[in-house]
Amino acid sequence: SFTLDQDVTFTGGSASNVTIPIPGGGWDCLSARDPLHTLRATSADFGTLDGTSYTATFLGPWPTGGHWLLGGNLNGDDFIDIVDFAVFFPLYLTPASSDTPCGTASPHADINGDNVVDLLDLIFISTNSLMASQPPCCGGVPAAGGVAIGHGPRTSITFSELRRMGLGDLSYLDTDANGVFDFTDVEAILGGTAPLVDLPGNRLGPGKRVRRSPPRGR
Repeated sequence: SFTLDQDVTFTGGSASNVTIPIPGGGWDCLSARDPLHTLRATSADFGTLDGTSYTATFLGPWPTGGHWLLGGNLNGDDFIDIVDFAVFFPLYLTPASSDTPCGTASPHADINGDNVVDLLDLIFISTNSLMASQPPCCGGVPAAGGVAIGHGPRTSITFSELRRMGLGDLSYLDTDANGVFDFTDVEAILGGTAPLVDLPGNRLGPGKRVRRSPPRGR
């Protein structure tokens, strides 16, 4: 087996007729991923044209046997989970280059490549939440149809763990003040019941929150 990094140009969310030079040999499997944004997909139709040239496609939704590169994996592991939400929220509404050649620093949360981190990018994380990479060519991550089984995606993580991962102090995301970031916090943020002033455009100071009272009747 071998790993190759190569820049690929996507237009309208897809790339076609991409030529990648590979070492000679009898290859029978091909996996691909965008290390900044997606899970790994393994082509189901990899095959040889003439013994020296090969072809593969990565198309279709995973639940029906497809192999799209699923967006939403921002920390480069094999799962889309609560950690990716933690990576996303501090970058919300920040500008980001749509040009991400090999070697671009992570995290980079502009998943759809429109030069800003916004709700369109969050949709990828929410839609594909708790999905796992497809198994690599040489075996590895346990997954069934892209849905993680056994050990796998995190549904909660402590803020001290996030600091150890190099994500800084994200305690302002702790909407229920229990020291853990989980989907209860995500739902509160997305539902607007716990607006976080530390997010861009709504900032008052670290760790402070706006408390809104219901309108009074007249």
